[in-house]
Amino acid sequence: LPTHFEIENAPVETIVIPNSNVKTATSFNPIVVQPSAPVVQNLPVQEVKEESPIENSPTTSEVRNVSMPERKVAAPKPTNPYVKSMADCGNNGNANYFDFYGPLGEFLGDLEIKPKESIVVTIDAPQGAGKTRLLFQIINMVTSAGYNPLFLSLEEHPDSSLFTGKRDEYLSEENKNKVHTMGSLPDTASKLYEIMENYEIVFIDSFGKLYNGVDLDKDIRKRYNGKLFFVIYQRTQDGKMRGGSASQFDADATMKVEKDATDYKNSYAYFDKHRYQSIPLGELKYNIFSKELV
Repeated sequence: LPTHFEIENAPVETIVIPNSNVKTATSFNPIVVQPSAPVVQNLPVQEVKEESPIENSPTTSEVRNVSMPERKVAAPKPTNPYVKSMADCGNNGNANYFDFYGPLGEFLGDLEIKPKESIVVTIDAPQGAGKTRLLFQIINMVTSAGYNPLFLSLEEHPDSSLFTGKRDEYLSEENKNKVHTMGSLPDTASKLYEIMENYEIVFIDSFGKLYNGVDLDKDIRKRYNGKLFFVIYQRTQDGKMRGGSASQFDADATMKVEKDATDYKNSYAYFDKHRYQSIPLGELKYNIFSKELV
């Protein structure tokens, strides 16, 4: 080791360390580090404004007088025959319904005897699905329930063996004399409307055989009050109702028949739409052959 060393740039005397085993020095002048001056940043100073005193501020015990908007005078009762107040709607909660029974009655639901206008149930199915047989079952049930039906059989003439065979299979002997039927139409639609006026429930097979231009909603549903119509529609090859989608929207209930081409005994009816049925439609099926809910 060197006998001595210097600390550069230090304004002090040189420290000499003798070449001995001395651990301490007799004199030592340490380097004193001068503290640096603090740096003050030029930060913006926020100006504090004195809040002006709030004069006459309300205390918790004071109550404000808030002026309410002036209520308008209730409008008088409407005089236009097309307008009524909602208080005058309905039958004061005393609605009337067709009184049906059995599995078929449960399937049809609580169909209302409307004070204004009528109920329309449409039935559409592919050929050979059993919709006419289903119609005969409904006719027999409503007749046994005490209603007087009219059956417009425009697809199968009432004098044909096809018609009489279904009549004998599905109608009781007592009901055969109570059900009235027509196999052809009068010369004009107005004459048919006069005939239908005399019946509570009307069955039409099928809508496509009626007069050209007949509108289901205007000429049938809204023409009469308190009636029930069952109207069969033929189904096209692409699965649509023959007669247009408007009839499906106008109907209160839309019944369809699922055909089993391999075994007709498995064909069943179901509702695609029903305004008067409380049972979930997905759980409601009626087997035409067994005459039971499935």
